[in-house]
Amino acid sequence: MKAKHNEAKTTILIPETFIDAYHQQKNSGSNGCIVLSELKEKAWQQFIKAGLPHRKIEEWKYTGLNYLNNLKFDLVTAESCQNNHNGIDQSMIDSHRIQGAKLIVFIDGHYAHDYSDEMIFSEGVTVEPLSQCIGSEEGSAAGSLLTALFEKAKIKPGHIMAQLNTALFEDGLLLNVAKHTCIEDIQCLYIATGNKFVNYRHIINLADNACATLIETSISLGDSTAGFTNIVSTGNLARGATFNHYKISQESKTQQHIAGLFVDQAKGSFLRSHHAALGGDLTRYDVDVKLHEPGAHCFLDGIYIPTAKQHVDNHVLVEHLASHTTSEQHFKGVLDDQSRGVFNGKVIVHEGTSQITAHQSNHNLLLSSRAEINTKPELEIYADDVKCSHGATVGQLDEKALFYLKSRGIAESEARGLLTHAFVSDIIAKIAVKNIHDHIESAARVKMDRTVVGFNDA
Repeated sequence: MKAKHNEAKTTILIPETFIDAYHQQKNSGSNGCIVLSELKEKAWQQFIKAGLPHRKIEEWKYTGLNYLNNLKFDLVTAESCQNNHNGIDQSMIDSHRIQGAKLIVFIDGHYAHDYSDEMIFSEGVTVEPLSQCIGSEEGSAAGSLLTALFEKAKIKPGHIMAQLNTALFEDGLLLNVAKHTCIEDIQCLYIATGNKFVNYRHIINLADNACATLIETSISLGDSTAGFTNIVSTGNLARGATFNHYKISQESKTQQHIAGLFVDQAKGSFLRSHHAALGGDLTRYDVDVKLHEPGAHCFLDGIYIPTAKQHVDNHVLVEHLASHTTSEQHFKGVLDDQSRGVFNGKVIVHEGTSQITAHQSNHNLLLSSRAEINTKPELEIYADDVKCSHGATVGQLDEKALFYLKSRGIAESEARGLLTHAFVSDIIAKIAVKNIHDHIESAARVKMDRTVVGFNDA
């Protein structure tokens, strides 16, 4: 679908699949209660007003999505999904399981009960697929909780793909933890089986001094067709709450993966978020954190290892809205072949605040002369009493170090592997939970070994 936008003098593109998904959902009556239905309709109107993000938008300067208009995706219903688990078995799922975590499996946009662990938690804790909550009667405890949390977790209209997600999601996770309660680690495993159009939505709400860990792992079957996954997670961290979040993207090289994490933090709360981008054709990850009260702290880091023509874009925004708040952003990339990377990390220190500490870094290693990185760390400071820093580097493997290793009898491919592993190891080392650390380190090592052993800059 195409329509002219007179003010911007640009063509608004809305893929037919997106329109079909909207009508399918609307006709099925699966939008939930009145409040949620109205919220989804409003989000759809905001999306069609904007259309697909394009390169004339500053935040999408290096990652326009107009090409999606030329791709055709299949729509999936909960019923059809239940009958299409070909190629999926327990051994495959177990290979991606984080030891010690409760596993919730989603296949092509819908909760897969047969492959998921039983969710039993203490009183005051809700861990449920959103589809079950949406299906609750209006006025029920689950329905009322979901409505209240959606009202609390509104996303600004400027986040175009998040608005698309709001309009079209059908499943995801509701994670609600009561005061002074810590729960077992939760892992969401998303499996894409082909050229499916999928939207997941997660609602995280941690009350005072609550703590939780969420691991998201994305995989896909085969690489012959292009699929589309759009995931949005919203988090509300009350006073003293701690939320640990790990995102591992391992789809095939034909998958399009868009995701966003939007978190509001109260006094003394802590957010720790890590993103390992190890697959996909396109991976775009937006992180938007607001530090509303003193003592709030966020630590955001990640690695990205694109090869071939893969494209990875990390966009991070942290707003310091209160005094005595701190933030850190540390990302590293290893790029090979004709891959592209984008990093835009932004910190805004608002007027009237003081005692702010914010640090950013982005370091990149190019293994090919055809690889490309666009990096832009930014600081907007409207206060005086701050400690803020940012920096970015782009380089190649150290030839002297490579020569030294080769002179010690180490083969060139192995030497390159050692240096490449060392480059990202400090980011992975900051993952304190051993099971999660070991899983991400192993996945990253496999990706880098495939990259470095087959090194070719021809």
